[in-house]
Amino acid sequence: MAWKSLVHVSIRRPPPAAVFPDRSGGLAGTDDMTRTVLSALLLATVLGSSAAHAASFTVTASVGGAPAGVTLDNLNWLATGGAGGTNGGLTVSFVPDAGVVTGARSGRYAAPVFSNLNGAAFGDTYNGANQSRYLTSGRDGGSTAGAEAALTFASYQTYLGLLWGSVDSYNTLSFYDGNTLLGRVTGSQASLVAPNGDQGPGGTYYVNIVSDTAFNKVVATSSSYAFEFDNIAYDQAPAVPEATTLVLLGAGLLGLAHRTRRGRR
Repeated sequence: MAWKSLVHVSIRRPPPAAVFPDRSGGLAGTDDMTRTVLSALLLATVLGSSAAHAASFTVTASVGGAPAGVTLDNLNWLATGGAGGTNGGLTVSFVPDAGVVTGARSGRYAAPVFSNLNGAAFGDTYNGANQSRYLTSGRDGGSTAGAEAALTFASYQTYLGLLWGSVDSYNTLSFYDGNTLLGRVTGSQASLVAPNGDQGPGGTYYVNIVSDTAFNKVVATSSSYAFEFDNIAYDQAPAVPEATTLVLLGAGLLGLAHRTRRGRR
């Protein structure tokens, strides 16, 4: 996620008691409190001007595993087909031939499999092949180039969980901040063994992904048929103060420091 510049300081003609760096790298002409406030503001400026960086992901997965997120969504509010839709803070969209499906279609998609009753929190209180609707990415290649299933969030997230069926190495999740790619997680990272598209219980994993960089869009693609998933979980990123709030806070602290210094005279 890109940081925005928070504070801009411009000093043209400083009076005798003005603040400016001395030769030792400190701040001359200030008392301790003013120096502390200004140091904090300068730190905010440095953080605010930092460039976007690639996200780092922590991926855990297990057969019969459970979600670790706060918000659970079984995606059953979606109609079958490629129309997609919005529910609360989540929008699901598709580029053909991705969409919402049920059951299995030979050579195209196969339902994820529940085990250890890991669908119970989503209302799926059984083990075996998923009997409800789930998502498939289709194939991104050939006549269906560009096929994708996208999850777009109204607020930033730092965690995503999903029931990932018949994991293949060519399945890919791409994480975005708007249109900026932050990083990717592939089936090779999600499987405990070399992924081989196993359509039985041993090939479906519940995968938990934690990102050190907040994202608001996740795109599922696959260079061959197919990437199937269901029962997602997500967790909102911690709130970050707006730039205006930080500037007002800094101005208030500077005013307090000035009044304190005048009171000492």
